[in-house]
Amino acid sequence: MSNNNISRTRSHLKKIVFLPPGRWATNIIAHDPNKTIDETSVQRVLTQQGIQVITVNPHEKPWNLLSGSNPYFRALDPLRALKILLIHRNADAIVVVFESGGVVLLLLRWLFRFRPKVVLWDASVGNPWRFLAFVQKIVFKRFDGLMMLTNHQIETLVARHTIRGRMLHLGYNVDESFFHPKYNAIGNYILSVGDDRSRDYDTLLEAIGPLDQFLKLKTRWRSQNTEFTAQIRLEYVSNRLNDMEFRELYGAARFVVLPLREVDSAGGITALFEAMAMGKAVIVTESGVSKDFVTDGLNAIVVPVGDMQALRAAMVRLIENPTLCDTLGRNARAMIDSNFSTRNLASQMATFITSLAIDQKQPI
Repeated sequence: MSNNNISRTRSHLKKIVFLPPGRWATNIIAHDPNKTIDETSVQRVLTQQGIQVITVNPHEKPWNLLSGSNPYFRALDPLRALKILLIHRNADAIVVVFESGGVVLLLLRWLFRFRPKVVLWDASVGNPWRFLAFVQKIVFKRFDGLMMLTNHQIETLVARHTIRGRMLHLGYNVDESFFHPKYNAIGNYILSVGDDRSRDYDTLLEAIGPLDQFLKLKTRWRSQNTEFTAQIRLEYVSNRLNDMEFRELYGAARFVVLPLREVDSAGGITALFEAMAMGKAVIVTESGVSKDFVTDGLNAIVVPVGDMQALRAAMVRLIENPTLCDTLGRNARAMIDSNFSTRNLASQMATFITSLAIDQKQPI
C-alpha cells in the first residue's frame, strides 16, 4: 500500500475502540501538565485528528467474575467482548492492549461476521507462564495487526509463533509535557527505577560499591546481601508516589542508571523514556530497548549486560564530567521531541490502522 493511497484514505478512518486490561479514562480528561500525567494523551491526539475514540474497560463483578483477580484474567471479560461484537460493528478497528482482551473477540468474530480489524497493542513477550503461552498460541495468529514496542519483540514473536497479521514497530512514548527538563532540580543522588524481572540491581550495587555515591532505588526489590548494602549510601523508595513526587524523584537525580538483564520483553522502556524526557543522562544496559531508542555516546551510555566493570566506568565517567552529563541529557530530550512524541506515536498508529482498513477485502 503506497503512502499516497494511505494519505488519500486517511480521512475515512472514523472510529477506534480501545480495550485496555484495566481501567482507563473513558473520556478525554482535563489535566494540568504542572501536576498530573496526561493518561489520555494518545486518545487526545487521535481525537484532534477527527477520529472518534472509545475506551471500553473490563466489567466489574458480578458481570465479570474475574474482576479483581490477575489483570490478565480480568481482561478476558466475555461480556465486554460480546458488547463489542454487537455494538461496535461500525468501528474501523478494535485495539486490544495485551493479548488476553482479544481472546473471546477473536474466537467469535467469524460467527458474528464482525468486520472491523482487531489489532494488538503490545504483548507479554517472553513471559514463562504456561497459561499465557497457551493463550498466545491461540490468538497471535488471529490478530489482523500487531503493534509492538521494540523490534526485538517482533523478532521474538516471528520466531516463536505463527503470525499472519501485519506487524508494526510502534515504539513508545510518555507524556513529554509532564516529564520535562524545566522541572529538574539540583540533586545529589544517582537514580534507578523499576520492579520487573528485567532489572539487574545486584550488578548495579556491586558496581557502585566503592564509589562513595548516594544511590536511590525506586523499587520493591531488596538485596539479600544486607551486610554489603550496609556499606553503600543506599536509599530504597518503595512507597507509592503521586505524579509530582515521581517527577521530583527524576528531577533531582544527577543521572539515571538502568541495569537490565537479557529478556525478550520491553523491560525498562518506561523508565528510559521518562528519564530521557526529563533530559537526564542515562546509563543503560544493551538490550532490545536500548538498541531501538538510544545511541551510545550521543544520547546515552550503553554498557554490556552484566558487565560490572563497564557499568562502574560509565558512572565514573558521568560523575567526573558534568558537561557530558548535560549533553547526553539534552540530546535525549531532543530525541523524544523529534522521534518519540505522543503525536508521532498516535500518527503512526492511525496510519497503520488506516492501511489495514484499506485492505478490508484483501487478505493480510
